[in-house]
Amino acid sequence: MSEVTWPELIHGAIARSLDGVHTAIPAKVVSYLPLLQQVKLASVISGMPALEDVPVLWPRGGGYMLHMPLAAGDHVLVVFCEQDFSPWRLSGSAMAPALLKRHGLFAYAIPGAAPDVDPLLAPALLTGAALGEDGPTGTVVQVASGKCTVGLPAGVPQLPVVTALELTTLLGLLKTAVSSAGAASVCPPGGPDPAWAALSAALASWGSAIGSTVLGVTS
Repeated sequence: MSEVTWPELIHGAIARSLDGVHTAIPAKVVSYLPLLQQVKLASVISGMPALEDVPVLWPRGGGYMLHMPLAAGDHVLVVFCEQDFSPWRLSGSAMAPALLKRHGLFAYAIPGAAPDVDPLLAPALLTGAALGEDGPTGTVVQVASGKCTVGLPAGVPQLPVVTALELTTLLGLLKTAVSSAGAASVCPPGGPDPAWAALSAALASWGSAIGSTVLGVTS
């Protein structure tokens, strides 16, 4: 049996130390507590333990935030912090870590990590910015090339585009029509009142989808 050399001893010691250093891994949501904004996670990497009570890192700042109803089976990226941040998280004040271990399982979960077999969007929606339901048949709002469209990506015709000026004009016509009708009676769209006629014509010019689907206007 050959003797172990100093370089081999040093290399082995470094390797064993790195086994306890955690950086980031993908994981699958087992359950989500919306009020606490915490998840229970199952690692998708063999050998990693299940993680419980992991806070979710939702985008938040400047008085605005984004929240989604995480569900079992969703994927997240688990980021492990250098030190224990639980005292700060519970108090909001800078405090010493409760546990002195470094590079442990002090984690945040970032939603959105997913395998390549589950693409985020249909190819037609990969340009510009998009917000909507996940999957090939979900309703999506897309902003690209100076336009905003709302519709379904999987071969379903998109709803007509309405510019800010058109929407402002429509709201102005609606205000005028309601005011002219008076408190005693309301004249239906397309009736003899000129204001209602102007509003009806504007809706017709944008198509029946705008009138019935987007604005909830019925004839």
